[in-house]
Amino acid sequence: MKLPTALSYIAMVTYLVGVVLKVIDISDAWIPALAGSCLLTFVRIYDRVKSNTQKKNSAKPTRLPAIQLFSAALMIYSAYLMYMLKGYWILPVAIAAVLELYSSYRMPKE
Repeated sequence: MKLPTALSYIAMVTYLVGVVLKVIDISDAWIPALAGSCLLTFVRIYDRVKSNTQKKNSAKPTRLPAIQLFSAALMIYSAYLMYMLKGYWILPVAIAAVLELYSSYRMPKE
């Protein structure tokens, strides 16, 4: 397993732990959510830079890493909303989940 893939899985699980903790109303649930989303954003930026450097000789589309990067930014925003104790923190989570589902479905198998 490649390191960015493993880090992506770790980040997603950490973010999911933060969301579950927020659903059961733990006050510091934003901390694992923010840690997971920041790690995921780092991995997405790495993938975006890597796809831009390999753009010339690859058929992999470059808009999908951009969609994934936007999804990671929405996850950071939702962690901020969790910190600010806003009730609509779930909206960026839902949008990010739909974008992740779309990009994982459309991402070509390597």
